[in-house]
Amino acid sequence: MQKQGRHNWVVLVPCPFQGHITPMLQLGHALHSKGFSIVVAHTKFNSPNSSNNPDFVFLPIPDNFSHHGNPFEIISALNANSKEPFKECLAQFMEKHKPDDRVSCLISDIALNFLDDVAKDLNVQSIALCTNNASFNLALSGIPRLHAQGLIPVQGFSAGASSTQV
Repeated sequence: MQKQGRHNWVVLVPCPFQGHITPMLQLGHALHSKGFSIVVAHTKFNSPNSSNNPDFVFLPIPDNFSHHGNPFEIISALNANSKEPFKECLAQFMEKHKPDDRVSCLISDIALNFLDDVAKDLNVQSIALCTNNASFNLALSGIPRLHAQGLIPVQGFSAGASSTQV
């Protein structure tokens, strides 16, 4: 894929949780072994360790949100606040690497729903990667019903607290 100093870049954008970052980096290693140059665009929140992946380029994206809350609140904040900062970072990266290099594809985590719009705006092909297993997807599909029934969020429950009552 690389010829005479040219690069076909694949941009990976993982959701900032370990169960999402690890599979995305594993995909990056597989693609790199086939000749692609890899860019990992990531939030500052829970950013991957670049020293563990010296062949990759790491592109930090300003995440512009409070890192407090449950994972659903964090993903919601990322989707609400990261579109423009990510678009600007990727556009600058693409401009810096013209004319010999090109971004072949943007592979984003399925939880980051703003990335498809960015790919369309920048005229880059995109793919959404789902790192969840089937049982997680089945459980996730029940959340709207549990919420409608008032069963979640659990009132008076703190994620850090444990109960010894049975």
